[in-house]
Amino acid sequence: MWETRVFKRGWTRGEKSWEATVYSVKIAHDGRREIINLQTGDLREAGRRATRFSGLLKVSGWEAAYEDLAPEQGRRRIVSSSPTVGVLIEAAEKLCTHASGKSLRQYVSSLRWVAAQVAEIEGDDTRYDYRSGGSTRRRQAIDAVRLSVLTTKSVEMAVARYVASRDGIPEAKRSASSFIRQARAMFSERMRRILPFELVDPFKGLM
Repeated sequence: MWETRVFKRGWTRGEKSWEATVYSVKIAHDGRREIINLQTGDLREAGRRATRFSGLLKVSGWEAAYEDLAPEQGRRRIVSSSPTVGVLIEAAEKLCTHASGKSLRQYVSSLRWVAAQVAEIEGDDTRYDYRSGGSTRRRQAIDAVRLSVLTTKSVEMAVARYVASRDGIPEAKRSASSFIRQARAMFSERMRRILPFELVDPFKGLM
């Protein structure tokens, strides 16, 4: 039954199209509907995983079903080489379905702001220069920042520097808090479930 309901997700951006190499399935239960990444390109295996997930979901709920699926997902653990901000953004843009396009763009923009503050990538007038590539170069520098440098301590220090550079005015604190809240969504539990690598939340306990 479930073999006929699994599918490979596709994306289109401009004139380019992509298709996922693995199967997913849409499942609804208890007022909640999600697309489950089955992490296999084999149709029969995808059907088996979907069947098992659905059965456990009905008996034990979402968390138990995800916990059971996780060992089978074979997520690639990055140990010696941490993924970059750009890698996280690219993966989220391809795989995230629980946030609207507008919300995801806000999360991405906020994450880049945080990464720039932590890595002390200065922003001068060239960041608004789209014609000569100043904006692109700055974005590339931010996207190259390793996620491993984003820690609770480094984020705290970066925010403190930002607020101090603006003489500690309340608006600066509110602005920083807003960026943190938005960027945190890129490390949420739902986001971590769909990504092909492990994430450590650098915002835990912050604001």
